[in-house]
Amino acid sequence: ADYKVVFEPDLRVCPKCHKPFKKGMTVCTNCTKTSSLAIRLFSMVKKELPLLMIAFLFFGALSFVKIINPVLQKVMVDEYITISEPRENLFLGLVVISFSLFLLTLIYKYMEVIRTNMLYRVNNRMIKKLRSTLFEHIQALSVSAVSKRTAGELIHRVATDTNFISSFIVQQVPQI
Repeated sequence: ADYKVVFEPDLRVCPKCHKPFKKGMTVCTNCTKTSSLAIRLFSMVKKELPLLMIAFLFFGALSFVKIINPVLQKVMVDEYITISEPRENLFLGLVVISFSLFLLTLIYKYMEVIRTNMLYRVNNRMIKKLRSTLFEHIQALSVSAVSKRTAGELIHRVATDTNFISSFIVQQVPQI
């Protein structure tokens, strides 16, 4: 009876760097080229780029409005509130500055709502595309590859990955 010794590589360790894979992954995050990931991400975002650019323009406008507000407050305090001698049209100037501050606050809030709405729209479209891409990928896998994981694991993986990207788009992109 000849016995044949077959060496099967450990599928939980990267063959290049020999570091363990993260849970549920079969690709090493240390050895994966970030440029290829960036290219794949850009291909997914490419269709949403105009809306993202408009959202970033709104970010610039919001920053400008945020800068104007303290300048107007300084003028209000220095020119109208803490003055040593009374002058003409003092009350009118104070009302104009106060109304300008109120108007800037309204503009800021309105622009912020529009920008957030745009980012949610981009987020929903990208998540839909990502989920369909992942679903197509799972369907293209062999039965043996899919049967290694339970349905719950696959669904959890798709939901977790897409929720992670969704939270990045909605919560982190506006902060950049």
